[in-house]
Amino acid sequence: MKIRWVEATNFRKFVGTVRVDGIGDGINLLVGPNEMGKSTLMEAINGVVFEKAKAQTKETRSFRHFGNRTVPEVSLGFDIDGKTWSLKKRFAGPAGKAFLQNSDGCRYEDEEAEAELQRLLGFTVSGRNAERGIWGTFWVRQGHSFGDPALDERARRTVQGCLEAQVGAVTGGLRGQRIPGAIESALAEIVSSRGQRGRYKVAAEQLAAANIKVGELEQKRNHLVAEMKRLASLRRELRNLNEDWNREENSRQTEAARQKLAAAERKIEEIKTARSEAALATERAEHAKTDVEMRAGLVTEIQQRERSLQELQHKVEIAEEVKDRAAGSLAERERALRALAERERQTAEAVRHLHSIRDIVLLGAELDRHEAALSQAEERQKEAEQLGEADRTHGGNCHRYHHD
Repeated sequence: MKIRWVEATNFRKFVGTVRVDGIGDGINLLVGPNEMGKSTLMEAINGVVFEKAKAQTKETRSFRHFGNRTVPEVSLGFDIDGKTWSLKKRFAGPAGKAFLQNSDGCRYEDEEAEAELQRLLGFTVSGRNAERGIWGTFWVRQGHSFGDPALDERARRTVQGCLEAQVGAVTGGLRGQRIPGAIESALAEIVSSRGQRGRYKVAAEQLAAANIKVGELEQKRNHLVAEMKRLASLRRELRNLNEDWNREENSRQTEAARQKLAAAERKIEEIKTARSEAALATERAEHAKTDVEMRAGLVTEIQQRERSLQELQHKVEIAEEVKDRAAGSLAERERALRALAERERQTAEAVRHLHSIRDIVLLGAELDRHEAALSQAEERQKEAEQLGEADRTHGGNCHRYHHD
Protein backbone atom coordinates (compact mmCIF):
# COMPACT_ATOMS: atom_id res chain seq x y z
CA MET A 1 0.00 0.00 0.00
CA LYS A 2 1.39 3.41 -1.05
CA ILE A 3 -0.46 6.47 0.17
CA ARG A 4 -0.59 9.25 -2.48
CA TRP A 5 -2.76 11.95 -0.88
CA VAL A 6 -4.95 12.60 2.13
CA GLU A 7 -7.71 15.12 2.78
CA ALA A 8 -9.47 15.90 6.10
CA THR A 9 -12.50 18.14 6.62
CA ASN A 10 -13.54 19.39 10.09
CA PHE A 11 -11.41 16.68 11.67
CA ARG A 12 -10.53 17.50 15.31
CA LYS A 13 -8.60 20.79 15.20
CA PHE A 14 -8.94 21.28 11.42
CA VAL A 15 -11.46 23.96 10.40
CA GLY A 16 -12.57 23.41 6.81
CA THR A 17 -10.54 21.17 4.50
CA VAL A 18 -6.84 20.33 4.79
CA ARG A 19 -5.19 18.36 1.97
CA VAL A 20 -1.69 16.93 1.48
CA ASP A 21 -0.75 15.94 -2.10
CA GLY A 22 2.35 14.68 -3.84
CA ILE A 23 3.22 11.76 -1.55
CA GLY A 24 5.66 9.64 -3.57
CA ASP A 25 7.60 6.41 -3.20
CA GLY A 26 10.31 6.02 -0.58
CA ILE A 27 10.49 8.12 2.58
CA ASN A 28 8.18 11.14 2.82
CA LEU A 29 8.65 13.71 5.58
CA LEU A 30 5.89 16.00 6.81
CA VAL A 31 7.62 18.94 8.53
CA GLY A 32 5.99 21.76 10.48
CA PRO A 33 5.96 23.54 13.85
CA ASN A 34 4.34 22.08 16.95
CA GLU A 35 0.53 22.03 17.08
CA MET A 36 0.32 22.56 13.32
CA GLY A 37 -1.65 19.31 12.90
CA LYS A 38 0.87 16.69 11.79
CA SER A 39 -0.30 14.14 14.37
CA THR A 40 -3.92 15.06 13.64
CA LEU A 41 -3.34 14.28 9.98
CA MET A 42 -1.82 10.87 10.91
CA GLU A 43 -4.84 10.17 13.14
CA ALA A 44 -7.10 11.00 10.18
CA ILE A 45 -5.23 8.46 8.01
CA ASN A 46 -5.41 5.87 10.79
CA GLY A 47 -9.14 6.55 11.28
CA VAL A 48 -10.18 6.39 7.64
CA VAL A 49 -8.32 3.09 7.21
CA PHE A 50 -9.11 1.20 10.41
CA GLU A 51 -12.35 2.75 11.75
CA LYS A 52 -15.83 2.17 10.32
CA ALA A 53 -17.83 5.15 9.12
CA LYS A 54 -20.94 4.11 11.07
CA ALA A 55 -19.06 3.20 14.25
CA GLN A 56 -20.05 4.96 17.50
CA THR A 57 -16.90 4.24 19.46
CA LYS A 58 -15.01 6.66 21.66
CA GLU A 59 -12.35 6.86 18.93
CA THR A 60 -14.78 7.91 16.16
CA ARG A 61 -16.57 10.39 18.45
CA SER A 62 -13.19 12.01 19.12
CA PHE A 63 -12.88 12.77 15.39
CA ARG A 64 -15.44 15.60 15.65
CA HIS A 65 -14.18 19.16 15.66
CA PHE A 66 -13.15 20.36 19.10
CA GLY A 67 -15.21 23.56 18.91
CA ASN A 68 -18.18 23.36 16.52
CA ARG A 69 -18.63 19.55 16.75
CA THR A 70 -19.31 19.29 13.00
CA VAL A 71 -19.31 15.91 11.25
CA PRO A 72 -15.76 15.02 10.09
CA GLU A 73 -14.87 13.62 6.66
CA VAL A 74 -11.60 12.00 5.60
CA SER A 75 -10.50 10.97 2.07
CA LEU A 76 -7.44 8.91 1.15
CA GLY A 77 -5.78 8.06 -2.15
CA PHE A 78 -3.47 5.02 -2.29
CA ASP A 79 -1.98 2.43 -4.66
CA ILE A 80 -2.10 -1.30 -4.02
CA ASP A 81 -1.69 -4.33 -6.27
CA GLY A 82 -1.11 -2.11 -9.31
CA LYS A 83 -4.37 -0.17 -8.92
CA THR A 84 -5.15 3.32 -7.70
CA TRP A 85 -7.85 3.55 -5.03
CA SER A 86 -9.86 6.40 -3.58
CA LEU A 87 -11.36 6.01 -0.09
CA LYS A 88 -13.73 8.44 1.62
CA LYS A 89 -15.53 8.16 4.97
CA ARG A 90 -18.00 10.43 6.70
CA PHE A 91 -18.02 9.64 10.44
CA ALA A 92 -21.60 10.41 11.48
CA GLY A 93 -22.61 7.35 13.52
CA PRO A 94 -25.60 5.48 12.02
CA ALA A 95 -25.78 8.12 9.25
CA GLY A 96 -22.11 7.64 8.34
CA LYS A 97 -21.09 6.91 4.75
CA ALA A 98 -18.14 5.05 3.20
CA PHE A 99 -17.07 5.10 -0.47
CA LEU A 100 -14.30 3.07 -2.13
CA GLN A 101 -13.42 3.23 -5.82
CA ASN A 102 -10.50 1.99 -7.93
CA SER A 103 -9.01 3.05 -11.23
CA ASP A 104 -10.98 0.32 -13.06
CA GLY A 105 -14.24 2.07 -12.19
CA CYS A 106 -15.34 -0.40 -9.53
CA ARG A 107 -17.24 1.41 -6.78
CA TYR A 108 -18.26 0.20 -3.33
CA GLU A 109 -20.40 1.89 -0.70
CA ASP A 110 -20.94 1.53 3.04
CA GLU A 111 -20.56 -2.08 4.24
CA GLU A 112 -19.33 -3.29 0.86
CA ALA A 113 -16.66 -0.57 0.96
CA GLU A 114 -15.63 -1.59 4.51
CA ALA A 115 -15.43 -5.28 3.55
CA GLU A 116 -13.44 -4.60 0.37
CA LEU A 117 -11.02 -2.38 2.31
CA GLN A 118 -10.46 -5.18 4.87
CA ARG A 119 -9.83 -7.63 2.04
CA LEU A 120 -7.34 -5.30 0.34
CA LEU A 121 -5.32 -4.57 3.48
CA GLY A 122 -5.66 -7.97 5.08
CA PHE A 123 -7.08 -7.01 8.46
CA THR A 124 -10.29 -8.12 10.15
CA VAL A 125 -12.76 -6.51 12.52
CA SER A 126 -13.64 -8.33 15.72
CA GLY A 127 -16.51 -6.63 17.49
CA ARG A 128 -15.72 -2.92 17.69
CA ASN A 129 -11.95 -3.27 17.31
CA ALA A 130 -9.93 -3.79 14.15
CA GLU A 131 -7.31 -6.61 14.17
CA ARG A 132 -4.67 -4.95 11.98
CA GLY A 133 -2.49 -8.03 11.44
CA ILE A 134 0.89 -7.18 9.90
CA TRP A 135 -0.10 -3.49 9.76
CA GLY A 136 0.25 -3.30 13.54
CA THR A 137 4.02 -3.87 13.11
CA PHE A 138 4.58 -1.12 10.52
CA TRP A 139 1.85 1.40 11.39
CA VAL A 140 3.53 3.45 14.14
CA ARG A 141 1.46 6.23 15.74
CA GLN A 142 2.65 9.04 18.00
CA GLY A 143 2.92 7.86 21.60
CA HIS A 144 3.10 4.18 20.60
CA SER A 145 6.53 3.97 18.91
CA PHE A 146 8.26 2.84 22.13
CA GLY A 147 5.61 0.37 23.22
CA ASP A 148 6.04 -3.40 23.02
CA PRO A 149 4.52 -5.06 19.93
CA ALA A 150 1.50 -7.25 20.52
CA LEU A 151 3.38 -10.57 20.09
CA ASP A 152 3.03 -13.82 22.02
CA GLU A 153 6.00 -15.50 23.82
CA ARG A 154 6.84 -17.83 20.96
CA ALA A 155 6.97 -14.95 18.50
CA ARG A 156 9.17 -13.01 20.89
CA ARG A 157 11.69 -15.91 21.16
CA THR A 158 11.72 -16.35 17.40
CA VAL A 159 12.42 -12.68 16.72
CA GLN A 160 15.09 -12.61 19.44
CA GLY A 161 16.83 -15.74 18.11
CA CYS A 162 16.92 -14.36 14.57
CA LEU A 163 18.41 -11.08 15.74
CA GLU A 164 21.10 -12.77 17.90
CA ALA A 165 22.15 -15.05 15.08
CA GLN A 166 22.48 -12.22 12.56
CA VAL A 167 24.36 -9.93 14.97
CA GLY A 168 26.75 -12.76 15.98
CA ALA A 169 27.50 -13.67 12.36
CA VAL A 170 28.34 -10.08 11.48
CA THR A 171 30.39 -9.02 14.52
CA GLY A 172 32.14 -12.24 15.64
CA GLY A 173 35.74 -13.37 14.70
CA LEU A 174 38.02 -12.12 11.93
CA ARG A 175 35.05 -11.30 9.73
CA GLY A 176 33.83 -8.83 12.25
CA GLN A 177 37.28 -7.27 12.55
CA ARG A 178 37.59 -6.82 8.78
CA ILE A 179 34.25 -4.99 8.56
CA PRO A 180 35.45 -1.48 9.67
CA GLY A 181 38.40 -1.55 7.27
CA ALA A 182 36.21 -2.68 4.41
CA ILE A 183 33.73 0.08 5.25
CA GLU A 184 36.47 2.73 5.26
CA SER A 185 37.88 1.47 1.99
CA ALA A 186 34.45 1.43 0.36
CA LEU A 187 33.72 4.93 1.62
CA ALA A 188 37.04 6.24 0.28
CA GLU A 189 36.03 5.04 -3.18
CA ILE A 190 32.78 7.01 -3.22
CA VAL A 191 33.30 9.95 -0.79
CA SER A 192 36.24 12.35 -0.39
CA SER A 193 36.76 15.42 1.76
CA ARG A 194 35.34 17.48 -1.10
CA GLY A 195 32.18 15.44 -1.46
CA GLN A 196 30.88 12.68 -3.73
CA ARG A 197 33.18 10.84 -6.11
CA GLY A 198 33.34 7.86 -8.42
CA ARG A 199 30.34 5.58 -8.73
CA TYR A 200 28.52 7.41 -5.92
CA LYS A 201 28.70 10.73 -7.76
CA VAL A 202 27.63 9.12 -11.05
CA ALA A 203 24.80 7.32 -9.28
CA ALA A 204 23.70 10.53 -7.58
CA GLU A 205 23.64 12.38 -10.90
CA GLN A 206 21.78 9.50 -12.51
CA LEU A 207 19.37 9.46 -9.56
CA ALA A 208 18.68 13.20 -9.95
CA ALA A 209 18.06 12.78 -13.67
CA ALA A 210 15.93 9.72 -12.95
CA ASN A 211 13.90 11.67 -10.37
CA ILE A 212 13.22 14.37 -12.96
CA LYS A 213 12.22 11.72 -15.46
CA VAL A 214 10.09 9.98 -12.84
CA GLY A 215 8.33 13.28 -12.12
CA GLU A 216 7.60 13.75 -15.81
CA LEU A 217 6.41 10.16 -16.15
CA GLU A 218 4.35 10.53 -12.98
CA GLN A 219 2.59 13.54 -14.48
CA LYS A 220 1.97 11.62 -17.70
CA ARG A 221 0.77 8.62 -15.71
CA ASN A 222 -1.62 10.79 -13.69
CA HIS A 223 -2.89 12.35 -16.90
CA LEU A 224 -3.34 8.91 -18.47
CA VAL A 225 -5.07 7.60 -15.34
CA ALA A 226 -7.44 10.56 -15.38
CA GLU A 227 -8.12 10.03 -19.08
CA MET A 228 -8.65 6.30 -18.47
CA LYS A 229 -11.09 7.10 -15.68
CA ARG A 230 -12.93 9.52 -17.94
CA LEU A 231 -12.92 6.97 -20.77
CA ALA A 232 -14.22 4.27 -18.45
CA SER A 233 -16.95 6.60 -17.23
CA LEU A 234 -17.90 7.47 -20.83
CA ARG A 235 -17.94 3.78 -21.74
CA ARG A 236 -20.25 3.04 -18.81
CA GLU A 237 -22.52 5.88 -19.85
CA LEU A 238 -22.49 4.64 -23.46
CA ARG A 239 -23.21 1.10 -22.29
CA ASN A 240 -26.08 2.32 -20.16
CA LEU A 241 -27.42 4.37 -23.04
CA ASN A 242 -27.16 1.39 -25.43
CA GLU A 243 -28.90 -0.89 -22.95
CA ASP A 244 -31.71 1.58 -22.31
CA TRP A 245 -32.10 2.74 -25.93
CA ASN A 246 -35.61 2.51 -27.40
CA ARG A 247 -36.28 4.55 -30.56
CA GLU A 248 -40.04 4.88 -30.12
CA GLU A 249 -39.73 5.56 -26.42
CA ASN A 250 -36.89 8.00 -27.08
CA SER A 251 -38.95 9.79 -29.76
CA ARG A 252 -41.90 9.97 -27.39
CA GLN A 253 -39.69 11.27 -24.58
CA THR A 254 -38.02 13.72 -26.97
CA GLU A 255 -41.37 15.05 -28.13
CA ALA A 256 -42.57 15.26 -24.53
CA ALA A 257 -39.34 17.05 -23.63
CA ARG A 258 -39.87 19.46 -26.55
CA GLN A 259 -43.43 20.14 -25.40
CA LYS A 260 -42.18 20.65 -21.86
CA LEU A 261 -39.48 22.95 -23.21
CA ALA A 262 -42.03 24.95 -25.21
CA ALA A 263 -44.32 25.09 -22.17
CA ALA A 264 -41.35 26.11 -20.05
CA GLU A 265 -40.42 28.84 -22.54
CA ARG A 266 -44.04 30.08 -22.53
CA LYS A 267 -43.98 29.92 -18.78
CA ILE A 268 -40.71 31.86 -18.76
CA GLU A 269 -42.28 34.52 -21.00
CA GLU A 270 -45.31 34.62 -18.71
CA ILE A 271 -42.99 34.92 -15.72
CA LYS A 272 -41.05 37.72 -17.45
CA THR A 273 -44.32 39.49 -18.25
CA ALA A 274 -45.53 38.95 -14.70
CA ARG A 275 -42.23 40.23 -13.37
CA SER A 276 -42.51 43.31 -15.60
CA GLU A 277 -46.07 43.88 -14.44
CA ALA A 278 -44.99 43.26 -10.87
CA ALA A 279 -42.13 45.74 -11.29
CA LEU A 280 -44.55 48.29 -12.78
CA ALA A 281 -47.04 47.62 -10.00
CA THR A 282 -44.26 47.94 -7.48
CA GLU A 283 -43.22 51.25 -9.02
CA ARG A 284 -46.82 52.44 -8.98
CA ALA A 285 -47.17 51.25 -5.42
CA GLU A 286 -44.02 53.15 -4.51
CA HIS A 287 -45.42 56.28 -6.17
CA ALA A 288 -48.76 55.72 -4.44
CA LYS A 289 -46.96 55.18 -1.17
CA THR A 290 -45.04 58.40 -1.73
CA ASP A 291 -48.30 60.23 -2.53
CA VAL A 292 -49.97 58.74 0.53
CA GLU A 293 -47.03 59.74 2.69
CA MET A 294 -47.08 63.24 1.16
CA ARG A 295 -50.86 63.49 1.67
CA ALA A 296 -50.50 62.22 5.20
CA GLY A 297 -47.89 64.90 5.77
CA LEU A 298 -50.23 67.53 4.27
CA VAL A 299 -53.12 66.29 6.43
CA THR A 300 -50.89 66.54 9.48
CA GLU A 301 -49.81 70.03 8.45
CA ILE A 302 -53.45 71.05 7.82
CA GLN A 303 -54.45 69.70 11.20
CA GLN A 304 -51.62 71.61 12.81
CA ARG A 305 -52.66 74.78 10.95
CA GLU A 306 -56.31 74.26 11.91
CA ARG A 307 -55.24 73.98 15.50
CA SER A 308 -53.15 77.12 15.07
CA LEU A 309 -56.15 78.85 13.40
CA GLN A 310 -58.43 77.86 16.26
CA GLU A 311 -55.91 79.20 18.70
CA LEU A 312 -55.68 82.45 16.68
CA GLN A 313 -59.49 82.72 16.54
CA HIS A 314 -59.60 82.27 20.28
CA LYS A 315 -56.95 84.92 20.65
CA VAL A 316 -58.91 87.22 18.25
CA GLU A 317 -62.05 86.73 20.33
CA ILE A 318 -60.08 87.60 23.43
CA ALA A 319 -58.59 90.58 21.59
CA GLU A 320 -62.09 91.68 20.48
CA GLU A 321 -63.26 91.52 24.06
CA VAL A 322 -60.21 93.48 25.14
CA LYS A 323 -60.86 95.92 22.26
CA ASP A 324 -64.50 96.37 23.31
CA ARG A 325 -63.48 96.97 26.88
CA ALA A 326 -60.78 99.36 25.68
CA ALA A 327 -63.33 101.17 23.44
CA GLY A 328 -65.69 101.55 26.40
CA SER A 329 -62.88 102.75 28.56
CA LEU A 330 -61.78 105.09 25.77
CA ALA A 331 -65.29 106.50 25.46
CA GLU A 332 -65.45 107.04 29.19
CA ARG A 333 -62.02 108.65 29.07
CA GLU A 334 -63.10 110.87 26.17
CA ARG A 335 -66.24 111.93 28.07
CA ALA A 336 -64.12 112.58 31.15
CA LEU A 337 -61.65 114.48 28.98
CA ARG A 338 -64.44 116.60 27.48
CA ALA A 339 -65.81 117.29 30.96
CA LEU A 340 -62.33 118.11 32.13
CA ALA A 341 -61.84 120.41 29.12
CA GLU A 342 -65.15 122.11 29.91
CA ARG A 343 -64.15 122.45 33.50
CA GLU A 344 -60.81 123.81 32.36
CA ARG A 345 -62.60 126.29 30.07
CA GLN A 346 -64.86 127.33 32.89
CA THR A 347 -61.87 127.61 35.19
CA ALA A 348 -60.04 129.71 32.61
CA GLU A 349 -63.12 131.90 32.20
CA ALA A 350 -63.33 132.25 35.96
CA VAL A 351 -59.63 133.05 36.07
CA ARG A 352 -60.10 135.70 33.39
CA HIS A 353 -63.09 137.04 35.28
CA LEU A 354 -61.06 137.05 38.48
CA HIS A 355 -58.24 138.79 36.63
CA SER A 356 -60.74 141.38 35.39
CA ILE A 357 -62.10 141.84 38.92
CA ARG A 358 -58.57 142.07 40.21
CA ASP A 359 -57.77 144.68 37.56
CA ILE A 360 -60.93 146.56 38.46
CA VAL A 361 -60.12 146.32 42.13
CA LEU A 362 -56.59 147.50 41.47
CA LEU A 363 -57.93 150.29 39.27
CA GLY A 364 -60.43 151.27 41.97
CA ALA A 365 -57.65 151.36 44.53
CA GLU A 366 -55.56 153.46 42.16
CA LEU A 367 -58.54 155.76 41.69
CA ASP A 368 -58.99 155.97 45.41
CA ARG A 369 -55.35 156.92 45.78
CA HIS A 370 -55.65 159.52 43.08
CA GLU A 371 -58.88 160.82 44.53
CA ALA A 372 -57.26 160.99 47.96
CA ALA A 373 -54.28 162.83 46.47
CA LEU A 374 -56.66 165.08 44.56
CA SER A 375 -58.62 165.76 47.71
CA GLN A 376 -55.45 166.61 49.56
CA ALA A 377 -54.39 168.86 46.69
CA GLU A 378 -57.76 170.57 46.73
CA GLU A 379 -57.54 170.99 50.45
CA ARG A 380 -54.08 172.48 50.17
CA GLN A 381 -55.25 174.72 47.36
CA LYS A 382 -58.09 175.90 49.55
CA GLU A 383 -55.66 176.50 52.41
CA ALA A 384 -53.40 178.38 50.05
CA GLU A 385 -56.28 180.51 48.85
CA GLN A 386 -57.29 181.17 52.44
CA LEU A 387 -53.75 182.13 53.30
CA GLY A 388 -53.64 184.42 50.27
CA GLU A 389 -56.84 186.12 51.40
CA ALA A 390 -55.37 186.57 54.87
CA ASP A 391 -52.26 188.22 53.45
CA ARG A 392 -54.24 190.62 51.44
CA THR A 393 -56.32 191.43 54.40
CA HIS A 394 -53.54 192.28 56.84
CA GLY A 395 -51.48 194.44 54.43
CA GLY A 396 -47.86 195.05 55.35
CA ASN A 397 -47.50 192.34 57.94
CA CYS A 398 -46.71 189.84 55.54
CA HIS A 399 -45.32 186.53 56.73
CA ARG A 400 -44.35 183.83 54.39
CA TYR A 401 -45.01 180.30 55.50
CA HIS A 402 -43.33 177.33 54.00
CA HIS A 403 -45.12 174.01 54.14
CA ASP A 404 -43.27 170.88 53.85
